Amino acid sequence: MKKLLAAAGLSLLAACQIVTIGPDGNVVAEAQEPVTITPATTGIGALLVAERRVQGLGPMEESPLLSRVAEAHAKDMLARGYFGHENPEGQSAWQRGTAAGYCSFVISENLGAGDISQAGMVAEWMASSGHRKNILDPRFARYGFARVEDYWVLMLAAAC
Repeated sequence: MKKLLAAAGLSLLAACQIVTIGPDGNVVAEAQEPVTITPATTGIGALLVAERRVQGLGPMEESPLLSRVAEAHAKDMLARGYFGHENPEGQSAWQRGTAAGYCSFVISENLGAGDISQAGMVAEWMASSGHRKNILDPRFARYGFARVEDYWVLMLAAAC
């Protein structure tokens, strides 16, 4: 297993607008339709829910909007060769999420890198105090996830 590169971050505050961001993090289109939230029943969502259930916490639901934001960040890190919660322009996970239209007081992000299974990455995150704290934060009811090659991005947020 390749060494896991990981970091955990938390940003506070909220703003609401409905826009779409491109892989470079720039706004590319405005949207007028609400985002559909789906229950986490498979894949990484089911793994997160299982970890939270052990701690007596409620389930999480996937936000396709947060997943698109996570994917854009993973693609950007891959394309520009960096690994971090802030892109080279200094834009944070919270800024990326709110610029895309996600309305929340709290957005957090777990990053990982490596050729590993979803179960393996969740186990790595749970073994890291900062990542574990994010996954088990009772405020979080939504998540977005993307893996682009060996770059992993998990966004966690409170419901709007």
